[in-house]
Amino acid sequence: MAGFGKLILLILIAELIIAENSFHYGKSATRRSTSDCQTCCNDTCLHMDCLREASATVKNMDPEADPCTDFAEFACGNFYKTAIIPPGQPVTSVIYNIINQINDAMKEIIEEESEPGEWAYVKNMKNLYQSCMNKERVEQIGVQPYLNTSYAKEWPTLIGHHWPGESTFDLNDVMTKYFATGVTHIFSFSVKQDFKNTSKHTLNLNAPEFTLARSYLMKPRNDSVVMAYERYLRDLAIELGAGPTEAAQDAADVVDAEIKLAHISPSKEERRNDSNLYNPTTLAELGRNLSYIDIPRALRASFVTANITLEDDQEVNVAHSGYFNRLEGVVNSIGNRTLQNLFGFNYAISKVEDLTDRLQNIYFEYNKALYGAKTRMPLWLSCLWKIRSVFPYAISKQFVRRRFSEASKTKVLSMIANIKAEIEEMLQNATWIGNKTKAEALGKVKFYSICKTLRSAAPSEPSSPGVNSKSHHKHTPNIQPYTANMKT
Repeated sequence: MAGFGKLILLILIAELIIAENSFHYGKSATRRSTSDCQTCCNDTCLHMDCLREASATVKNMDPEADPCTDFAEFACGNFYKTAIIPPGQPVTSVIYNIINQINDAMKEIIEEESEPGEWAYVKNMKNLYQSCMNKERVEQIGVQPYLNTSYAKEWPTLIGHHWPGESTFDLNDVMTKYFATGVTHIFSFSVKQDFKNTSKHTLNLNAPEFTLARSYLMKPRNDSVVMAYERYLRDLAIELGAGPTEAAQDAADVVDAEIKLAHISPSKEERRNDSNLYNPTTLAELGRNLSYIDIPRALRASFVTANITLEDDQEVNVAHSGYFNRLEGVVNSIGNRTLQNLFGFNYAISKVEDLTDRLQNIYFEYNKALYGAKTRMPLWLSCLWKIRSVFPYAISKQFVRRRFSEASKTKVLSMIANIKAEIEEMLQNATWIGNKTKAEALGKVKFYSICKTLRSAAPSEPSSPGVNSKSHHKHTPNIQPYTANMKT
């Protein structure tokens, strides 16, 4: 519910940004006269923003539909008939329209020339975007930089049938190497607030984040989406130089292994049970209790990239401990070649997924089966999403600076204050809550802080990976430790 609430708040903020910008940009501020700012008359809002939103709502409606029979058709019927799905997007909605407007604004910002004295993280962000957009250069270089890495040279699928690593395979060595690059496939981790003591953060362990969602991996093995995922892995490996026979067999084995992991992973319903998500321990205790796999070593490898040393007394919360208790049996049932391939495939995806035109076509065929996409995502949008994953705070900060006026900020702060006031009133009037619980709840409401995004500019420049605009292929080695740093 917390994540859903944040999403709703972000959408409301975005609506305010867009409404504010649509009023200000291209128009003189003097046009907002005193009469325009009259917000109500006989309980009817006559503010320009209210009129604009009301007009958009009426435009989306189908007044001919009977709301008692089909309210969705009544409220959104005309939107269903007239909405156009943008290229590369499988669906659309009113919220998607807002997201598309935000993306357009971010594109405009990131394509601007760098200014003298601009912070390095902003320049690096723009350089990464420019290198991503330079498709001629990307196609010219191709996938060779990836093939030159030790990760490609030790990937069994690319080596072929006679893989020399079978006898020397050590899962802990493999995990340590790949966790340092951000590829975490046996389990995942994050740093979050301790929800029983929000004054501190703790290291959270969880089930892996699958390339294909768990809900699909739980379907029958011959499900169309599962088979499309297997074809995607196979075709990706073949494009990188694997033999068709080895690629087909290894892709099938990897999907089978992920299905096994999915079956011991928690469901969405289980992930909502907070009482089962809280299993605090220490790094040393974790190593002793789960001796079949060296989780502390893998975690330390991840945090070294952020110049952080994890001590034995580091607090760790094991979400869904049942997964880790069952993991040993699953790992023992998977062959060494397939375990190595689990990391090999996922590392390759993280490096070359949409690099060249041919790789983009392979990925698009998978997306067609998964999302029903009709066309490939435009290059600029694909590059923008990459920027947002590597420089989330940088691009957000620039967006707020350029498009979030003081008037919008005031509106959001007012909205948040009103929401807090309503929550306090609801709690005060609730008769089913005990006095002690009510007092604690009211105390927490008063201590809610405003999102940092709404605050003034940061006093110091954030760190960022070094990036130039010449070669997109050279950036991933620099970006990988940075993204691992962001996890911490």
